[in-house]
Amino acid sequence: MPNVTGLISLLEKVHLNGTITECVLVVSDGICKCKAVDLTNTVYVETSTPLPILDTVMAMGNIPMLSKYLKTYQNTEIYIVKDD
Repeated sequence: MPNVTGLISLLEKVHLNGTITECVLVVSDGICKCKAVDLTNTVYVETSTPLPILDTVMAMGNIPMLSKYLKTYQNTEIYIVKDD
């Protein structure tokens, strides 16, 4: 299972110090891509990192709060479950 530090790093890269607060995670073939656009539709960011989790597409809101929460579990293995 992957370590939560990789996901935190990915979210912080796309956050741009508060410019972007929501993103979409697309995981395919062990690569997690994070795609986001700011509220004014002028800044588009896409970054990726190897993250061995199941292939999925997830919307993430409130990146600052999610990152802060995940930091309490740094260096811990994570399991991401998508519930429809």
